[in-house]
Amino acid sequence: MIPIPSDNMNPFKRWFMDIVTEPNGTAHCPVRWFALLASAQGLATEAWSVFVQHNVFDMQVFFTSIGIAVTTLGIALGMKKDSP
Repeated sequence: MIPIPSDNMNPFKRWFMDIVTEPNGTAHCPVRWFALLASAQGLATEAWSVFVQHNVFDMQVFFTSIGIAVTTLGIALGMKKDSP
């Protein structure tokens, strides 16, 4: 894996890399990448449903699914063994 230079990184890139890498800051975490992509896909699907197909936004179902996703991510990261 190519190490990510962290000394001259701009704040947005550092924030993004903190989200998608292991605690050591260099190895990419597949669980975090999957959670990021799945969240983006879920938001895009809901936006498509509401804005393009003109369906009614059901807040209870939306936030229940967000809660399930966050809980699943927490469990997955809690069970995953981090890189040294």
